[in-house]
Amino acid sequence: MKYSPIAAVWEITMGCNMRCGHCGSSCHEKLPDELTTEEALIAIAEMKKLGLKWVTLSGGEPLTRNDWPILAGALFKNGVTPHIITNGWLLTEEIVKTAEINGVETISVSLDGTKETHDTTRKIGSFDRVMKAYDILHKCNHVSGANTTITKQNIAQLDEMKNILIEHHVNLWQLQIGLPMGNLAANRDQIISPEDIDYLLEYSYKTTLEGDIKVFPADCLGYFTEKEAITRQISTGSSEPILWQG
Repeated sequence: MKYSPIAAVWEITMGCNMRCGHCGSSCHEKLPDELTTEEALIAIAEMKKLGLKWVTLSGGEPLTRNDWPILAGALFKNGVTPHIITNGWLLTEEIVKTAEINGVETISVSLDGTKETHDTTRKIGSFDRVMKAYDILHKCNHVSGANTTITKQNIAQLDEMKNILIEHHVNLWQLQIGLPMGNLAANRDQIISPEDIDYLLEYSYKTTLEGDIKVFPADCLGYFTEKEAITRQISTGSSEPILWQG
């Protein structure tokens, strides 16, 4: 079987307006040698040649990079569907409309716990900004997502987060594991235990069957269990179970 890349996450900047405790890239200010707009457009042309179908613009905080609409639009024009992962702090109706014009399919806003947990992990006031971002996406009828990094700090809050997301009409929910890299490498006591993986897969499966929100286990979660394959099947709308393929 021949394998080829079809999806990628592109950290378009290391600049960020938050200092998250679990940030795998330890993002602060943008790097001095980040790609210019012209260089990024060349990279996009190369992505097309590779055969990529989906690229998620991430960071850092991608919305702090002023040319993100140019990059999203170029991806779309090259036949690559762009998505955005954001912390939601800067999201406005105008930004959502700009994203739509440039072909962005999903805008996912990170949520890492209930209000106190989220604000402690990310930035005071960020939970309220996230809620506002979800409401803006719903008002604009744009496909909305949530990304949650699971740590010992928030694993017991999944039901509360699920209810919050459903209340704010979020369509998709990706669960990923906090890994011992970046900022979290210095806080290894917050990393979940191996036995928690079974719990997360069972939770993803149960929540998916409930039908109120589509759950997507991230590529760091699972591998080759029947319930994981069924979860991926239901959330993607596939006709058969989907095993993780890299």
